[in-house]
Amino acid sequence: MTDAECQEMRAEFFIDGAIVVASHPRSGTHLVMDLLRRQFPSCEPPRRQFFLGNPYWNLDEIVCETTVAMKRGIARMDYTDRPVLKTHRRPDFFANCQYTRNVAPERASFAHEVMMRAAKIYVYRSVPNVMKSLYAMVHPSGGVPFGSFIREVRGPWSRVGWWATHLSEWMRAEHTLLVCYEELMRNPVSSVRRLADFVGEEALMRVPVLPRPPSSLYLERFRKLLSLRRESTALMFYGKKTATIRPSLADLDFMREEAMRIDPRLTDLLGAEFEGARG
Repeated sequence: MTDAECQEMRAEFFIDGAIVVASHPRSGTHLVMDLLRRQFPSCEPPRRQFFLGNPYWNLDEIVCETTVAMKRGIARMDYTDRPVLKTHRRPDFFANCQYTRNVAPERASFAHEVMMRAAKIYVYRSVPNVMKSLYAMVHPSGGVPFGSFIREVRGPWSRVGWWATHLSEWMRAEHTLLVCYEELMRNPVSSVRRLADFVGEEALMRVPVLPRPPSSLYLERFRKLLSLRRESTALMFYGKKTATIRPSLADLDFMREEAMRIDPRLTDLLGAEFEGARG
């Protein structure tokens, strides 16, 4: 057995302290990961371990790739008390998911252990905001109508159907804390206290509570290059673009109907945000 394989095996023993932040894409994954690093020192890895890297682990890549570099990345969990892992997968890690690849056979055991033993936080965002942000990312030039985009069928569901399925399944997942993006932005202090109770640690309550958004794409890349502490890891911001997107009433009705078709509870869970967007 190689040294890298030995380190990888040792890393599996630290999964009990790991925190998995899951979400549908464009729902606030990086905001929550950066918030954990900001308010809980145990989640911040040593800078020397992340030269040209990120201060979190992309679980979707880890379970798909078996390269030496990826094994070394797993081994670096050993240096962080509470490593933070990101995923856009469904709670059944082996289920089909439109934004991820299949789990490599060599990673199946690791994926199972992570999902069984790590603390899991699921961050969700109202469907109009998710779809607008996703649209701005996929079609920055606006070449495809927004209404056509949200109705596009990808496998068994439309884009909205995928969002609804993702959220519905994570709502039923065990040992998972649900965090609403909109509520986090409205009341960050209360949200951090919920996180502290869930992870079993006292938060620093640094002010401002939320991490600052990246001021410049190039500045953040420079900080990454020098292994400087990065307050934000979100490098793609589409706020200006999404602000110009105005879903029609037909679009909003379609989103509601798709959500109810998958799980009627979703409209109650996101009622206030949805009505705000509809108005």
